[in-house]
Amino acid sequence: MAKKDQTIQTSPHLQIMVNTPLFKGLSVDVLTAVLNQAQYYNFSSQSFIFHQYDKAENIYVILKGQVCLSQTTSAGKQVIINMFGAGDNMAILSVFDKAIYPLTAEAVTDCLLLGWSSQTMQQLMEQYPRIALNTLKFITSRFVELQDRYRELATKRVEQRIAHALLRLSQKHGQSTSDGIFLKLPNSRQMIAEMTGTTLYTVSRTCRQWEELGLIQSGREQVTILNPVSLSAIAQELPQI
Repeated sequence: MAKKDQTIQTSPHLQIMVNTPLFKGLSVDVLTAVLNQAQYYNFSSQSFIFHQYDKAENIYVILKGQVCLSQTTSAGKQVIINMFGAGDNMAILSVFDKAIYPLTAEAVTDCLLLGWSSQTMQQLMEQYPRIALNTLKFITSRFVELQDRYRELATKRVEQRIAHALLRLSQKHGQSTSDGIFLKLPNSRQMIAEMTGTTLYTVSRTCRQWEELGLIQSGREQVTILNPVSLSAIAQELPQI
């Protein structure tokens, strides 16, 4: 369950907001004014921030933690659409009247979020048109991203889709180590299966093969990409280096 927190230093959060798609290009004075209209929310790991089909009431920016966005099909199957982290904004469609959340957002780790009500964000957009322009750009970019994901599902082999998913996650959530790019993901293989439209068995079999080839190293709730160049070659169906 969310808990509001009013005793937080704001300076580091302004730095995060500067690079958030929703607020790019705004001056520090404007960012400060926008931040003053926000509420702070704490969500514990495995708690839900919002549910698919609920009335969309808030727009969020993640300050700390990871959030999994998923959708449940009419057949009851869960599909993971994306993983968000610090600096990402969520539920931007909430700004539209009578909007509903098209996805479910679950805190993967303990999370700290900024939130603005729909009405507050509408007022901010009227006051600062740059936010409205950023919103349009963001929605367009998400539409293009979903088109790319659909094309992957329709045209790529399962090994390519798994490689693409690992590379996307590593770009956003990976940490560089002496061994490679480290990813901490709860229930990692099941999560990758739901992101790529395949089964846990297929992901496990593929990961074992890549481990034997020295491309990755996986463990409980973690994956290390040892050879990102070769993994990228698989994703693009190129000869491995």
